[in-house]
Amino acid sequence: MDLEKKANELICQAGRIAVACHLSPDGDTLGAGLALWHGLRALGKEAKVFCDDPVPKQYGFLPGQEEVSVYRGDWVPELFITVDAADAFRTGAIEPYLIQAIPCINIDHHASNPLYGTVNIVEGGASSTCQVMAAFLESIGVATNHAIATCLYVGLLTDTDRFSYASTTPETLRVAATLLGYGVDVATITQTIYRTNRLSHLRLLAEAIRGLALFDEDSIGVSAIPRSVFTACGAEKEDMEGIIYHILTVETLKIAVVMKETADGGQWKVSFRSKGQVAIDQVASAFGGGGHRNAAGCMVQGDLSQARQAILDMIREKATR
Repeated sequence: MDLEKKANELICQAGRIAVACHLSPDGDTLGAGLALWHGLRALGKEAKVFCDDPVPKQYGFLPGQEEVSVYRGDWVPELFITVDAADAFRTGAIEPYLIQAIPCINIDHHASNPLYGTVNIVEGGASSTCQVMAAFLESIGVATNHAIATCLYVGLLTDTDRFSYASTTPETLRVAATLLGYGVDVATITQTIYRTNRLSHLRLLAEAIRGLALFDEDSIGVSAIPRSVFTACGAEKEDMEGIIYHILTVETLKIAVVMKETADGGQWKVSFRSKGQVAIDQVASAFGGGGHRNAAGCMVQGDLSQARQAILDMIREKATR
């Protein structure tokens, strides 16, 4: 029995279904999660979508985003479906429930995914979980509509950085073209996500650029944002979005690193991006994180000097060029 058939059987047997997005939600997890939520409701299921963190303002236009809530355990589903969660811990409050008797369908596109679900629909070569989700919804008999198409398109757009990554294949573009046929408002989506910024974001970007340090013949760029800088800019979590891509535009860089100190200090949330054939996923994995060849992340302990040195040492050991 193929995976889609097994997944469809679990969905058919379940009346209450919980859709779990990952922590610090991006366009792909929200797009996939909300598209699935719309689809499950169309199939007559009692479905709810959960995420520990709020929906970023830039995704406030997604149909159904107001339904996203934190899982409290007081509503017991008959099936969990995780979307774009490379590891179970990325589901936050839902993680403890995934090891219980309730079945789980794990839908993802991270090659590092350890296949923690009862059924695992994981395609490591896909551009995004929304690309995987488009095919999955079709396989379980969900008819695409404007709301579903909008959600899926946002995931395709954002996880390929506007179809610019090497993961963008002819199939990716075919899926996107099909979604546009349902009236997706490309201009408004692009304006909202990529061309609208809070002043606090621009202030944070300026500080990130000002603090950029270059290493290894200017091929590695590291920018650290301490708590004090983050607070002085009046920034919120979503203001970090996109900063690393500005760093990566420096012509000599092959690898960009942005470190953000956590609110309680002594720990850094680290994002990695690389150009071309430079792979940094194993760097993040060495710190307990993960991701893709050219985009990954993790947490690193220590003060700024210690954490930065540990990151540089790991890049020099693990990154392939």
